[in-house]
Amino acid sequence: MGPEAAAAATAAAETGGAAAATSWLTPEVAAALMASGTAAQMLAAQQQQKQQRSILNRAFDKAQASQGDATGQVLAEGAKLTPGAQMQAMQAAKDAATARTMSDLKGAGAGIIDTAGGQGVVSDTFSRALADRMGAEGDRMAAVARESASVRAPGITGADSAMSRSALAERIGSMASDNRNRAQAAQLDAQSVQTP
Repeated sequence: MGPEAAAAATAAAETGGAAAATSWLTPEVAAALMASGTAAQMLAAQQQQKQQRSILNRAFDKAQASQGDATGQVLAEGAKLTPGAQMQAMQAAKDAATARTMSDLKGAGAGIIDTAGGQGVVSDTFSRALADRMGAEGDRMAAVARESASVRAPGITGADSAMSRSALAERIGSMASDNRNRAQAAQLDAQSVQTP
């Protein structure tokens, strides 16, 4: 037998073997296998989507909670800006500034008036005049302290309010950055869910 005949015999044997191997694969069996494969793929895809939704929903819930916290902080800051709250804050700043100024004046010795009163015997008139002068000087210092505090109070209140709003803006910016990072991480987690 020549090489051509051997090749033809081998091809016939292979063709007959393939026909025998596929004889059980009828159109009905093939359709059933395709349907079960499709159903398995659909089930796996549904499970994958469910896991992805779960990851994204958790990220959304955290973002919502963070947004609610930020909203609460903004509303609380806004409550400090009502006219009544501003007046109370200015009065508190004025009282604190007055107390600081009075303390500074007393600490600097401004309440002491150096006179010749300690250098011998003085008359009652001089003692009364000295007491009146010290009282008037104390009243004048208190009036200056109150006036100074009245002038400084709006600036102090404004600066305190600006610092508070600045801190709020920083906190909200940080929350927004955290939300953005969490959303990106959740998106990556959801994309990495493998089909079962």
